[in-house]
Amino acid sequence: MSDEPFTGEQPQNRPKHAGGRPRKPVPTPLPPPPAPYSLEETIKMGDEAALSATPSARLRWCSDRIQIVRDIQARDDAEHENILRTENKRLMERVEKLEKEREKPERELAQKNRELIQARGQNEEFRKEVNEIRDEHDRMVNEFTKDRDAAVARAAGLLTVARCAAHEMKDFSETERIEYAARLMSFSLKQSEVTEQLEKLLENPNAHEDYYAEKFRNRPRDRVDLKVNPFQFEESLRQEKAAILELMEEDVEKLPIARSYVIPIEVMNQVSELLSVTDEKVRPVALAKLQEQKLQEQKLRAQT
Repeated sequence: MSDEPFTGEQPQNRPKHAGGRPRKPVPTPLPPPPAPYSLEETIKMGDEAALSATPSARLRWCSDRIQIVRDIQARDDAEHENILRTENKRLMERVEKLEKEREKPERELAQKNRELIQARGQNEEFRKEVNEIRDEHDRMVNEFTKDRDAAVARAAGLLTVARCAAHEMKDFSETERIEYAARLMSFSLKQSEVTEQLEKLLENPNAHEDYYAEKFRNRPRDRVDLKVNPFQFEESLRQEKAAILELMEEDVEKLPIARSYVIPIEVMNQVSELLSVTDEKVRPVALAKLQEQKLQEQKLRAQT
């Protein structure tokens, strides 16, 4: 036995398995047996039979085996193609579903954009209408201001005339001055009643029309009017309708005139002061004159 050469290095231990022994290789599991009456079983049985067959039979089996292998490959390809086609169909359905889900927010967004554009157009129209209304309001305010200033100027002129007339009537007796003030007050009270009546009628056009229609129905009719054919009756109704509309239009024109004839209380007090009379003395005389005028109108209506 020879000595080992000295190298100056310590001997190293070989690595061992954790269990102390080397791991044995895991045997490959046997493939599962082929299904009965399948092509794989045919190949297995043919290979086993070829081991003990003659050379010519082996050659014939080789050609048959190649055809069977091709059939197996074609079957596997068909199954794989069916699997791929099914998977592709499922993916296409998924893609179509995702496309629809993506198109839904796009449609909603497009609808909201259309609504926004429409709302902006309506907002622009409203802005134009508001501007037109504002311009119309400013124009009416300017016209009203001009009319008011003109009315104030006319009132100032009329007050000057009233002062002059009162100054000229200072030499008249108190009874004559009361009589003059009472005539003014009775006329103003009469126009005030006319104004209230016209305003009440003009508030409701239907009641206004019924008011004059009632007057036409209650008017006295001649004997000839009681015997008319349908065409004449329709013509009479048409004429009455036209007459009622004309009277309604006249009332619209009468209202501002009647309002202008009403003397305000402040102005009437100034007139009484200029005429050196009091309201306690003037108002009873004015009311008596107004009542007398109403009685005369009632007598005239009764005679007609």
